[in-house]
Amino acid sequence: MHTDDLIEVLVKMNNHVLKKLILLFLGAALIALSPGCDEDPFDLGSNAPTGLREQNAQLVIDTLYATLDANYPLDRTLSTLQSSRLLLGTLNQGPANFTFRPIMRFSNFPDSLQIDSAWIMLVTDEATGDNPQSFTATAYPVINEWIADTSDVWDDYQGNVDFSQPLGELNVTTSREDTLILTFSPDGMNIVRQWPDTSNAVDNNGLILDFSAASFIKEFKARNVDENIGPKLIYTYRDANDSTLIDTMLVVADAFLVEGDYSLTGDRLYSTTIIPHVMLLEFNIDTLNQLYPEGVIVETANLQLTIDWANTVNNRDFGPNLQLWPLKSELTSPAIEVDSQAISSNILTVNLTRFSEDSLTAETTSGDERQQLARLYVQEKLNNPDSFTGYYLEPIIKSSFLAAYAYYRYNDPDRSKRPRLIIQSTRLPKERF
Repeated sequence: MHTDDLIEVLVKMNNHVLKKLILLFLGAALIALSPGCDEDPFDLGSNAPTGLREQNAQLVIDTLYATLDANYPLDRTLSTLQSSRLLLGTLNQGPANFTFRPIMRFSNFPDSLQIDSAWIMLVTDEATGDNPQSFTATAYPVINEWIADTSDVWDDYQGNVDFSQPLGELNVTTSREDTLILTFSPDGMNIVRQWPDTSNAVDNNGLILDFSAASFIKEFKARNVDENIGPKLIYTYRDANDSTLIDTMLVVADAFLVEGDYSLTGDRLYSTTIIPHVMLLEFNIDTLNQLYPEGVIVETANLQLTIDWANTVNNRDFGPNLQLWPLKSELTSPAIEVDSQAISSNILTVNLTRFSEDSLTAETTSGDERQQLARLYVQEKLNNPDSFTGYYLEPIIKSSFLAAYAYYRYNDPDRSKRPRLIIQSTRLPKERF
């Protein structure tokens, strides 16, 4: 090589080195001028470093699919006496085939009250059903005294209703938000006028709303003393000066009778209200130990259940309506045992009350709930494999509305529809600096 050529090569090499030095200097200056080192301003994906201070740790995201599941009816009888809604109507949709009839009682009238006219006001909370059509409900007197919808007198509801004395009618609209008025007939008013007089032969055991046919469920606000809402008897009367006055009485007791059941298939998991069904899930959490033998710190977890909408009855106000607790018994045992500490305290409870953005799945409520799921149900299972056997899920609200969610099972042919845990963890380094 000639001397001139050698000089030219050396000059090019020096220029290249100089450029690299300048780039390194600029990079260091940008880092020094950053507003802080606590947050990584770059989103580098699921396997990116978690921050400039932790170059030796990795953020990882894994999806675990359920390895087993089970479905059982809740082993206890529920009353609708304390429900926040009164249900009226029939729904035969998806797995549900139910009819609901409200019962209510007005009593404790002022002494010597003489009612001139009266009507009952009902405020709508919601309407459930794909093909609603308005219908007429008729009020009838109840024959025997009752405390709740579970009282023995309702074992044969027709035997506890005087169908020979219709009190009045209610035009049930399909609206999801309105106020309806039950108007009494002349014969019905004669009976209502006797309600305040406890010395007469007419027993005031309240009334029931019945109907011949319906295609949807009308949901009314039920008795709530604190908020002064629920069915109200509005009546006019005359005082000592023969002046006409008007007053309102909140229902003393209300509930609704339940007739019907669910038709459930074995290829789906179901979460249902009214006659509640619970779900049990099992995941092989130890998979994380196998993937990352050096260890992981679980940051967040999201339980997702894919919904079979074609076989689901959805209530628009409440969503998935699920709470999760640690299961102590085996999934194959119908004698379900849940951690007693979880039942007595909300500390271990995780809620699934939302749908994913595409509405395909029910999922863990975002924020603290996902951190709670990560800490108590994933990290705890990693650290103490025998602490619980699986996940127990039941409806949060069980008797105020009708809902039946059908979910795809752990063995569904389409893997993407199976119950899954999406887990975000910090993967610990093999060597820590």
